[in-house]
Amino acid sequence: MSDFKLFMKDNKTFRQNRFYPATSSLKDENGNPLMWELKPVSTSENEDIQQYCYTKTKDGFNFDYPEYLCRLICSSVVYPNLNDKDLQDSYNCFSPEELIKEIINSPGEYKALADVVEDLCGFNEKLEDRVNTAKN
Repeated sequence: MSDFKLFMKDNKTFRQNRFYPATSSLKDENGNPLMWELKPVSTSENEDIQQYCYTKTKDGFNFDYPEYLCRLICSSVVYPNLNDKDLQDSYNCFSPEELIKEIINSPGEYKALADVVEDLCGFNEKLEDRVNTAKN
């Protein structure tokens, strides 16, 4: 039987931020794609995003998955700051959701970024992987 104290927060491991070159269209002075900093979104943040993406219909509720995915990505991006007014102004955007689609305007790059964010948040993790991690 395991010790209940093992469930205490001091024993918890946390997902780390990840750096990712989200687009090949923005490069540094050496021609390398700029690195973006992404953070894992918490369960509470995810629930807030989900709530925003539900709309009431006459038949019940509709979930807007593209809107959810966009908001999940925006919530994950630490750097660049998608709320920065100057950055938004440079793309003539008024929200992080508009801005992300202007900066990452390649559908393939957008999907790849979404995949990285979903992975960072644990959505792509299989039970077998968690068991193997716990064993190590």
